Formats: sequence, C-alpha cells, structure tokens
Amino acid sequence: MGIIGVLLAILKVIGIILLSILGLLLIIILLFLFVPFVYKIRVKYVGKQLEADGEVSFLFRLLRARAIYKEELSYEAKAAFFTLISSKKADEDKEDGKERRKENKAADVKAEDTSLKTTEARTSTGITERKAAKVEADSKQVNNQPESIKQEDSNIVDGTQIDRKQEVCGQVNEENKVGKKAKRKKEKKQKSKKTKKKYNIFAKIEEIKEKIDAKWTAFKEDFLSLNNKKEAVLKFINAEGTADGIFYLLTQSKILVKMILPKKIKGWLRFGTGDVYTEGQYLTYLCFVYPLYAGKFDILPEWDEEVIEVDASFSGKIRMFAMLLIGLKLLFSKKVKALLRNFNRCKKSFAKA
Repeated sequence: MGIIGVLLAILKVIGIILLSILGLLLIIILLFLFVPFVYKIRVKYVGKQLEADGEVSFLFRLLRARAIYKEELSYEAKAAFFTLISSKKADEDKEDGKERRKENKAADVKAEDTSLKTTEARTSTGITERKAAKVEADSKQVNNQPESIKQEDSNIVDGTQIDRKQEVCGQVNEENKVGKKAKRKKEKKQKSKKTKKKYNIFAKIEEIKEKIDAKWTAFKEDFLSLNNKKEAVLKFINAEGTADGIFYLLTQSKILVKMILPKKIKGWLRFGTGDVYTEGQYLTYLCFVYPLYAGKFDILPEWDEEVIEVDASFSGKIRMFAMLLIGLKLLFSKKVKALLRNFNRCKKSFAKA
C-alpha cells in the first residue's frame, strides 16, 4: 500500500503540473486572441528632412516594439523591463567585435615581427660566415694557378669579341626571318576572318528570320485561341455562384480593411504642384478619402509654389480574434467554394485553349 500511495502522489503532482501548463497556454491564447494589438505611427517631412516613428504594443505595453528613423534607423523590442532586441546593443557588439579583432591582429603582427627578427639575425650571421669562407677559398685558388693559364686568359679576350659579333649578326638575320613569317600568318588570318564574318552575317540573318517566323506563328495561335478564352471567361462570369462569391469576398475584405485602418488621425499636409490644373486633380482624388480625415486632418494647398510637407500621426487597434473569424468564414463558406470551383474550371479551359 505504501508504494502504491507514493506512485499515486507522484502521478497527482505530474497531473497538477500538466494542468497548470495547459491553463497557462489557454490564458496566453485567449489574451493573444482578445487583447488588441495597438499601433502608433508618426511621419514628419518638413524642410526636406524625414522623421518617422512607429510603435506596436500588446497587453498594456508589456510587450512592445519601436522603430525610429531620424537620419539613422534605430529599433528596440522590450518585454516588461527586459530588452529583447536593440540597435544600440547590436552596435555595441559590433564595436566590441572590431576592437577584439584589432587586438588579435596587433598581437599576431607583434609575434610575426619577433619571429622575423630572430630569423633575420640567424640568416645574417650564416651569410657572413659563408661569404668569409668563399673569399678565402677564391684567394687560395687564384694564388695556386700557374702563370701559363693567366697568359692564355689574356689572349682569349680578343678572340671572344670577334665571335660575339658574328653571333649577334646571325641572331638579327634569324629575327628578320621570323618577323616575315609572322606577317604572312597575320595576313592569312585576316583574310580568313573576313570570309568568316561574311558567313556569320548570313547565319545571323537566317536566325532573325526564324525568330520572326516563330513569333508570327505564336501570335496566330494566340489570336485563334482568344475566342476560346473569351468563351471560358464568359462561362466563369455567368456560372452559378461566381457573382455571390465575389460579392461575399468584397464584403469580408471591406470589414477587414476597416478593422486594420487607423481610428485616430491627426496632423496636416501642405502640398503644391506649381500648376493649378494638376493641383485641382489631386484635390479631387483626396475628396474620395474625405470621410476618413474630416475634421481630424488638415490639407493646405499651395497654388503658386511647388512644395510637399507633412506632419501626421496615426493610431489603431488590431484584434486577432476578429481576423481569425473572417478567415474561418472565408474558409468554410459555400459561396467561396463555388467561386473557387468555377475559377478552376476556367483555368482548365484556358490551358486547353
């Protein structure tokens, strides 16, 4: 009974630990789904100087990531009071690595210098000893030579000069012969190149003709298959479920865009093109987005000056649960499935055409 009781107690502890781990995972998943991600963005461009600041936070800024651009990019990611990633840390690590490399290089250079000095000292002592030994040996040989050999050496000098002149003349004649042969070879090569070029031009013309013919045949085939493709597209549009599926996709994407778009907009925009006509065109385009920025964002047109300056801040929230719901709706929707079926049929008919 005692062993069974110990085993049951161990199993009970393991079960409690597993349940607590599962509970923690569930809490984390629920927080991730229902607690929104808050983002804030600020962009400033005044006097041809760009400044940008962006931050994403989660769970009352316990988890946050920030990026700032002001002449240089700097970023930082924190969990509560602990920094996970930081540009300052990366720069410090790079600097430390560079300093270490420099120190290692300096140590290696010092070691090489010491080794070179020792080797040079050894070699210099050896060379001096060898030179002294050679000088002694040469002096002994010269002293030991008989007087008849010395006289022969003095008589040979005049004869060697004559022989050298004859050798130089022979070399000049041989070089002239070699130069003439090289000229003849060059002339032959130039002639062969000219003939090759002519043949290459004809071959290129034939290649261009073949390419034109291939393109023309491909164009004919595409033109003939256009009728079949047109019929396939009309079938896809007129098929049952395509219109409903497209409408459903548009409505769901509209909801998703509304969720992602910023809820708070502040700032101003000052712009001018220098032309009244183009300025009016841009203002008409901005009128379509007027419901988003009305009373929150000021637009200041400049009619006579060519300039663009902006100082704007945006903030919004993203809920993962709502995005997951939209994704599941699209995944299990019958309308979307019918649309995909019709699209695959259209694709197959395109491939046949």
